[in-house]
Amino acid sequence: VSLPLPGVSDAVNASLPAGNPAASANPLQIWIFVLSCIWILGIAVMLAYSMFSLLRLRKKLKAASHEGGNIYRMPGHGTPFVYGLIRPRIYLSQALNQKEERYMLLHEQIHIRRRDPLFRTLAYGALCLHWFNPLVWWAASLSRRDCELACDAGAIRRLGEGERFAYGRTLVDMIAAGRTTLL
Repeated sequence: VSLPLPGVSDAVNASLPAGNPAASANPLQIWIFVLSCIWILGIAVMLAYSMFSLLRLRKKLKAASHEGGNIYRMPGHGTPFVYGLIRPRIYLSQALNQKEERYMLLHEQIHIRRRDPLFRTLAYGALCLHWFNPLVWWAASLSRRDCELACDAGAIRRLGEGERFAYGRTLVDMIAAGRTTLL
C-alpha cells in the first residue's frame, strides 16, 4: 500500500500478510469459467437433440420406397422434404395426388439446386454455437422462411404465370389438410 503520509505506508504494509498472486482468484475469471461451462453445456444439449432427431428420422426413412433417381416415397401423410448434403434425396408422401406431386417435386428440386440443405446445416451450426442469442434464432427463422419463399418463387417462374394460382392453391390446400407445414 502506498499512502501519502510518510511512515504510515510502512506500518500498514508490515501489518498485512504477504501477497500471493498465484493463490488469488479474480472474480471475473470465476464468472468466465462458469459461463463457459454453461455455454458448452448448451452446445452439447443442442447437438444431442439434433443427433436424437436425426436417428429418429433415419428410422422413419427406412419405410420409404425408392421410385427412381433421387425420389423416395414415404407412407402416409407428411411434408415433402429434402434429406442429405452430398447426395440429397427428395421424400414425398404417398398421399399426394398427381398435381400436388408435380408441384412439390419441382419445389424440392429447387431446394437442391440452390444448395439449401447445406445452408440449413450451416445455420443450425450457428444456432448450436449461439444458442443463447435470440437474434440468431430469429435470423435462422427468417432465413428458413426466405428460403421457402425463394423456392416458391422459383417454382412459379418455372411453371409460368398461368399456373401461379394453381400452385398457391395447392400449397394452401395441403396446409389446411395438415399434410405440410408452413415454414
